Amino acid sequence: MNHGRKFTARPLGLQVKFFITYCMIVSLLCGSIGIVYYKTTGSALSRMVTKDALTILQKNNQIIDQQLESIENYANSFVADQSFDDYMVQYQAAQSVYDYYRLDHPITKLLHNYFSSSPSIFSAHVITRKTSYGELFGSNIIPVQNFSKSRIYQAAIAGEGKTVWIPTYDFFTEYGQSSILSEKDPYRSVFSAAKLIWQTSDDYMVLVIHFLDDVYSELFETQFTEYEGSYFVIAPDGSIVCQSGGSAFDPSGAPPLATSTFSQDSGYVIQKLEGEEFIVCYDVSDITGWISAWVIRQDVILNQFANELAQNLAVILIILIILPLILILYINAKMIRPLNALQEGIKETGKGNFRTEVKVEGFQEIR
Repeated sequence: MNHGRKFTARPLGLQVKFFITYCMIVSLLCGSIGIVYYKTTGSALSRMVTKDALTILQKNNQIIDQQLESIENYANSFVADQSFDDYMVQYQAAQSVYDYYRLDHPITKLLHNYFSSSPSIFSAHVITRKTSYGELFGSNIIPVQNFSKSRIYQAAIAGEGKTVWIPTYDFFTEYGQSSILSEKDPYRSVFSAAKLIWQTSDDYMVLVIHFLDDVYSELFETQFTEYEGSYFVIAPDGSIVCQSGGSAFDPSGAPPLATSTFSQDSGYVIQKLEGEEFIVCYDVSDITGWISAWVIRQDVILNQFANELAQNLAVILIILIILPLILILYINAKMIRPLNALQEGIKETGKGNFRTEVKVEGFQEIR
């Protein structure tokens, strides 16, 4: 008859018990330290990241404001130019269509001299009720008959000679050219500066400068690579000038920022958007009055910090476990094993085997 062999669990040795207890204590200690550190440092980290983002926003606005301010100065110099003053006199004295077209080359050349040096400018024009002067690219054409119906014209008239800024719009839709609308047209999304030069009861002359919206996006996307989140440039009326990862004139990707809570020209607030808490850093342009904002969920910053903290604690925990393990193995090799060998030798001697030799290697005290 075959009898099944009975296996009994071997009791854990003192060393193993000690090591397991040590690992549990170290794990609990690291976990407790991590929780306390997370609670005390997480909020400070959020403030630090927020201040860094706000500083980036302020510097970006300063850079763009310098560019736009120089363009305003160019516009004032262009209107005050003696050559342009002569062209206006010739325009007002024109008697035929030919007289209007004859001014196209000198006025366009003067526009080119003033505005072509700025890489941020897409095109510049002088637009009247009768004709338009300046250069355009691709399929972008400003129909004179539609210009007086546009927001650009209305803003210029309201500005009464001051340079006004119009948030990003769909070029083709704004000027009544939906029939040639193209999603892929690189010059579809623009924002503009406009300045009323003069106006009579039956005519007007407006300087219009167009910009592609990547003036903002190129700068913002290179500055915020270290942080998650989204950036927005918003006009005071809520119009989107530029936003990360989407079209400016399609605000479907923009969170409903409560700009009314921005009590200062620059700062940060915590807003609840779509049921989640967001940190919103903002800075107002001195030139356009537009608000540059960087938006990030508050828990994203804390989660990034928590992941880094967990990785660091894991490394510390592994080190604190491995080093004692190595030490235990070393002591076992140098002290415990020789003692075990000596114990076995004594047992053999007790059995009457007096020829037993015990080779003990280890610390001097054991020898």
